Amino acid sequence: VDAARYPLTGGHDVSNRCLYWGAPARIRPSLAAMTAPILMLQSYYDAVTPVEGAMETLNALPNAHMMVVENEYKHGLFPYGKASVDAKVAEYFLTGTLPFGRVSYHAGKPLPMPY
Repeated sequence: VDAARYPLTGGHDVSNRCLYWGAPARIRPSLAAMTAPILMLQSYYDAVTPVEGAMETLNALPNAHMMVVENEYKHGLFPYGKASVDAKVAEYFLTGTLPFGRVSYHAGKPLPMPY
């Protein structure tokens, strides 16, 4: 049904584990209370998490940085397959070091050309 109703994402959401998370609901902590460095990795055209909503979350997190992958539609981006993205995410995982600046933009992979 979703594949016909939403042709951009097709039936992708059927395999999205987030939709079927069975854990009980919890009260979320205040975002402002989070002081650890946070790295957000966002695709520019993510239909599941639009970039506008991700920017609102970023603005609520004082110690966060967002890497935006331009011209990308995927929801899950790591590993992405481009050193310019993967190396910065790996560095964050290994050392906690955030990329320079609050938001950085990274070129996405070229879309396949139809033949």
